[in-house]
Amino acid sequence: MKQLSLVNRGVKILVFSLLIMFTLFSFREKESNTEFPKTASYSADFIIKWLDLHLDMIKFVSGYTPPVASRTIGYTYLALYESVVPGMPDKKSLNGHFAYSESFPLTDSTLEYYWPASASAALAQMLRNSFPLAPKQYKNLIDSLENFDSLHFAQLTSNEVLKRSFQFGRKVAEHIAAYAAKDGAEFAFTRNYPSTYTAPIGPGLWVPTPAPMQPVFHYKSAMQPSWGNNRPFLYANVASSLILPLPPTYSTDTASYFYQEAKAVYSQVQNNSAAEKELAIFWADDVGSYSPPGHSIAICKIILSDKNANLALASEVLAKIGIGVSDAFINCFKNKYIFNLLRPVTYIRNHIDPNWNTLIGTPPFPEYVSCHSTQSAAAARILTHYFGENVSFTDNSKDDVGYTPRNFNNFYEFAQEAAISRFYGGVHYNFSCSLGYETGLKIGDNVINLDLKK
Repeated sequence: MKQLSLVNRGVKILVFSLLIMFTLFSFREKESNTEFPKTASYSADFIIKWLDLHLDMIKFVSGYTPPVASRTIGYTYLALYESVVPGMPDKKSLNGHFAYSESFPLTDSTLEYYWPASASAALAQMLRNSFPLAPKQYKNLIDSLENFDSLHFAQLTSNEVLKRSFQFGRKVAEHIAAYAAKDGAEFAFTRNYPSTYTAPIGPGLWVPTPAPMQPVFHYKSAMQPSWGNNRPFLYANVASSLILPLPPTYSTDTASYFYQEAKAVYSQVQNNSAAEKELAIFWADDVGSYSPPGHSIAICKIILSDKNANLALASEVLAKIGIGVSDAFINCFKNKYIFNLLRPVTYIRNHIDPNWNTLIGTPPFPEYVSCHSTQSAAAARILTHYFGENVSFTDNSKDDVGYTPRNFNNFYEFAQEAAISRFYGGVHYNFSCSLGYETGLKIGDNVINLDLKK
């Protein structure tokens, strides 16, 4: 009887152990199959404050010329996308395409992540990395905004999930920053006008230009002459198919096409209507502004707010806009320094009217082609892809500095305005504006074709 009792007891213990094991297995199985909230379930509203801070830093931190600004935009919003893409079941990381690193951070699919926290941490870290010499006030603003997000998110998720999410976002940003450091433009904000560059000399070639409306550019040496050699995001955007044909043949003959193009710039500035002057000044985006690529991000910000975009859509659109405007500047500067064409102000003062002035400042780099036109068209093409061809909006991004808002029926309208503004302002020939616009559309198409689907 005693032996039977021991056997029964052993059987009970075994059954009890099996029940415990089964319960634990079931719990783990249930945990691994838990449907955690996806990136698309969160609003992108909190992103707006980060966009505003980024644009302010481009404006006020020294050294962030348009090409340098475009680079910060490209990498910052790529990091945003990578920090939340694990929560987008139909989309994939671009590590396989860009090859950031073999050890690029991964998430644990059995654990929950709070994707807004990952996004906030990635954006904060990218701004720190992109503006390493920023005044303390901007570093404090980054910290303050990250802390604000953290306190807000702490009311919506657990400390454990919040900590895990912030850590993931920071790791993503660190890897993207390491990838960026190898593109040929690290610390470019410290060498905008390299003294080692010697411009070619000859008829029709660029020379430093006077800039009566922007004294900081007055006879300034060439800005970022090697920018076109930087690594692009998409090599298709600097491929031979996007190297422009030779510009019109330089000539001082009054019957020549080139003379007529210069004369058109001269006549336009002499006869600008009040509306054309307003348009040219609105789109100038020169020193002290958020720059042309920043203007594209400002417009993107308006659309994301108007459309109440979720975090998944916002991160994808911003990443592609960032890639587009960044590659547009690499393409544009490559073409500029291949052809080294002189600016209208040089030609007009030498051959038409020695006392002529532009309406806005002529930037210190060669003419061919217009970067305003190129990057604006790329951004417009990408925005049209995501939001449609008949999206009306108001660009009120310059209300704070007293500019009248401008209304558009679609995205191409804003890009066409940005392009023609350079002709109205006297800083580009019309052919540079139109060819830049066409090139930007092709760059936009290449970015759209970058496959994010799993």
